[in-house]
Amino acid sequence: MEKATIELDQDDWHSHSTESVWLSEVSAGKYRVENIPFFARGLSFRDIVSVREIDGQLVITKRLRSAKGSTYRIIPAKGGSKNVLNQFLTALNEAGCSYEHGDFGFDLYALNVPAGVDVHKVYALLEDGEQSKVWDFEEGDCSHDI
Repeated sequence: MEKATIELDQDDWHSHSTESVWLSEVSAGKYRVENIPFFARGLSFRDIVSVREIDGQLVITKRLRSAKGSTYRIIPAKGGSKNVLNQFLTALNEAGCSYEHGDFGFDLYALNVPAGVDVHKVYALLEDGEQSKVWDFEEGDCSHDI
């Protein structure tokens, strides 16, 4: 696998100008995203992308094909219960989702909703967590056939 950079709007809430993701080459110039993006918009796990090399580094230029999944970002509530957070994350996992956790000076979870998983059910679980003050969330990419 290879690392590639995605350029971000550093004026967004997270203030990051780039993010890196793991890719595997599927054919000449085409790569599959092998982890869940934390900050990028319009990109999900297993999407196919094109890249270019700039100063010896791969940079994603565009998404060529969607894997038909979706990505959401979950920011746990400050001072919230880890046990309650884990219960909500377990419910998302049981609904067919996977997630990655990152510490960026704040906790952040990148949630993958694969194609074939009921995105409406997942969204309801995300809203329930937000209404219960367990987390805030936002959509990074919704590519499900709705």
